[in-house]
Amino acid sequence: MTDTESIENLLEQAYPSPAHWSSTDVADVLVLSLHCMMVEQGFVAQCNGGQAAKQDEAERRKLLDMNQKPIYTPPKRWNALEDEWIVLYVREGCPHWFRLHCALQRSTGRLFIHACETDEQGAPKPSNIQVLGLQLSNYTCEGDKASVSEDSWKGYIHNERTLREMFREFVMDPLWKNAEVGVTNAAENMVHRNDPDASKDTSTSLYDRLPSVNPAVGGLILGCVLVGIGSYMFASHRASQRLQHRST
Repeated sequence: MTDTESIENLLEQAYPSPAHWSSTDVADVLVLSLHCMMVEQGFVAQCNGGQAAKQDEAERRKLLDMNQKPIYTPPKRWNALEDEWIVLYVREGCPHWFRLHCALQRSTGRLFIHACETDEQGAPKPSNIQVLGLQLSNYTCEGDKASVSEDSWKGYIHNERTLREMFREFVMDPLWKNAEVGVTNAAENMVHRNDPDASKDTSTSLYDRLPSVNPAVGGLILGCVLVGIGSYMFASHRASQRLQHRST
């Protein structure tokens, strides 16, 4: 990686080591890694976390003004639900909020990722919903916990390059490219979006290859689960291709 830190270093900025964190669940570590990559790309997490957190303009502006230095530590109660994780974000240049919602299917080890931009009522904007499926065993030390230590994050995340590429290609990049541009930051965002593909439909996430999800589902990952088998199979195929290519 040239312009990004290793995920191990990002995790250290959230918590110096696993020993400083109450969780030993590798699913928590994987979602924490996704959160850290969001922060690295300029997304600012809501301090309180969860769906009930206030999502108004005053709170959005306060978070952006406070963000002199990226804060990688996740919000309180971000993992309070069983096998579900919810984090709210803002980002300079967009007047709306973003939601990262992950859910783990323990029986299969599949992590379903549902990211969206929300409207003024906090509901997902149908024009900007991105989904991805990850197999826990492909990206974590699941099944090999004896190889890791509580003194270091080394070895907790596997196949980092593929994880970064998949999450950026199918979640972070389209989430930002499809976001509504704020008036005061229009010029900045136009520079970001001024690329050869700018005239094309930027909705390239896995969600767009699947049947539509009714926004009434509330943006919950349950909607992703309803179409998640197709999403997961496609993502697994893409990931497997990349992993196999790099192992040969």
